[in-house]
Amino acid sequence: TIGTVNGDVNQFIDFNVEKGIGYEYKIIKTAFEYFGYGYAYAGVELPLGDWKGRLLLLIDNTIANELEPEINQFEMDLEADGWSVIKKLCPRSEKFDSLSVAVTKNIVDEVYQDNSINLKGLILLGRVPVPYSGEYTADGHFPAHHGAWPSDVYYGIFEGAWSDSIAYTTSATREENRNIPFDGKFDQSIIPKEVELQIGRIDFFNLPAFKETEIELLRNYLIKNHKFRNKIITAEKRALIDDTFWMYSSEAFAANAWMNFLSFFKPSDIDSAKKFTQTLGKESYLWAYGCGEGTYNASNTVAYTDELAKFQYNAIFVGLLGSYFGDWDSENNLLRAAIASSPSILVSFMMGRPYWYLPHFGMGENIGYSVRLTQNNRFLYISNGKYGYKQPHIALMGDPTLKMHIVEPPKNISHSIMQGNPNALKIMWESPSDIDIIGFNIYKFDESQNRYFKLNSSPIKDNSFIDQIYQNNISKYLVKTLKLEKVSSGTFYNESQGLLLVADSINSVNQSKNEIEYKFYPNPANNYLNFYIKTPLLDHIKIEIFDICNKLRKSLDIITSHPEYHIINWDLTDESNIKLEQGIYFVKITSGLHSYFAKLVIIY
Repeated sequence: TIGTVNGDVNQFIDFNVEKGIGYEYKIIKTAFEYFGYGYAYAGVELPLGDWKGRLLLLIDNTIANELEPEINQFEMDLEADGWSVIKKLCPRSEKFDSLSVAVTKNIVDEVYQDNSINLKGLILLGRVPVPYSGEYTADGHFPAHHGAWPSDVYYGIFEGAWSDSIAYTTSATREENRNIPFDGKFDQSIIPKEVELQIGRIDFFNLPAFKETEIELLRNYLIKNHKFRNKIITAEKRALIDDTFWMYSSEAFAANAWMNFLSFFKPSDIDSAKKFTQTLGKESYLWAYGCGEGTYNASNTVAYTDELAKFQYNAIFVGLLGSYFGDWDSENNLLRAAIASSPSILVSFMMGRPYWYLPHFGMGENIGYSVRLTQNNRFLYISNGKYGYKQPHIALMGDPTLKMHIVEPPKNISHSIMQGNPNALKIMWESPSDIDIIGFNIYKFDESQNRYFKLNSSPIKDNSFIDQIYQNNISKYLVKTLKLEKVSSGTFYNESQGLLLVADSINSVNQSKNEIEYKFYPNPANNYLNFYIKTPLLDHIKIEIFDICNKLRKSLDIITSHPEYHIINWDLTDESNIKLEQGIYFVKITSGLHSYFAKLVIIY
């Protein structure tokens, strides 16, 4: 305890703080008939974590080929955000299959053994086998919903025993929830040890309410994920609370939303008098919460899977509470439907049983940090919540690496070898439209450690950087925008996604008076691409687009009659007039003896 104030006072000043250190605060309200609890994570100029750690991207082996461009882009996005990605395939399992669960767990365990110190995250992409565990009723619907619940936490726990010889319950409506000895579903209703990984599931199997196929839903999710990371998709920094439970229980479920949202936003930026579906169809909110009487696929008067499948909902992060929601493996489950919807929802979870604790997310941590904290919490963060703590159903639908506050990345990166010094590489880029930035950071990939390291000791203020130890070999660089983010709980340093540059001695260009000047835009491109090229001499120019497998997809030859500007507009079709697929490409512009390379992303 560091202080007490009267009930009519709503602030407290802590003078014993230091810049660069994060502090957690707990506020207890004593009222006539109840206690209220609030938490904050605060600080002044909290430092930046350059590297997030290693992450296992575990992919359903039946989707890998069809979604190869989008998965490659996703992997690049993760690396550009500070993760080192380990990519593995696992068996697909449309129904509960204990053997497939065991095979998948072995894959995770092997990666963990090789990376036990640095492995921090796990993303389950596609129909990755679903473990089940327990003999409990998190939503109170006994006996119809009593038994084992889906338990992705199993993949992130590496100590403690999981048994399958005690639980015996057969009353549940869904076969998957029934649990008897030696059926492959575990006995544990409380996780046996702490979850060590930040886990998220992106899984659109068994959502017949949507007209799109499972593959199309996965593709759409990865595309909107990329757009959000690069600030192409945005939402107003505010929250919506649609509470239809009110004081149905002393748990006061929506208090969990208030507890968290007030650590993100000012009270005036939280709307509690508007309806979930009607409002999000017209207005955008960074956060939305809804609770009410539920079934597997609906929260009465709040949200419905059928509507999520048909209409657009403009939120990014969503918490929902209702009966059966935590059984997220069910047909047309509302939590998975939320992240399958268009155009922007990326994260959803069952919020209220148990209470979730998200303040760190508002100060720069990724959502997976708060997921793991919630999964492991029992007595540290107390609240009015009564049920669900440390139970296996606590899970995140969506990408656990996402951050709440997105910084716009730089644009149009290019490079050249310095004249007279083949071991010095000059990297150039354009600033984002956001003028409230500190500068830029430059990272270089270290093959021996499989991660990027920052090259500059202080923020770069201009739009170029010279790597003096380039050494004339293949190198990968990231350029990131740096910003001091100012939020309700304080300030912290925040970076954008990294803008990727792949440089090598063949593709780099010696600075000389004969260089051409070029730009192409937009990037990411959609339907068309504009080239602006200035030639200093009489020249022959060739423009080529290669896909990620180095296959030539489109080319154009220009013979210049005199030094001039060339502005070229291309539709995004290949030589056969077939539209280029969305994904990653490389543009090559050749002028005389010089070749210029740059990355192009196509998103529809």
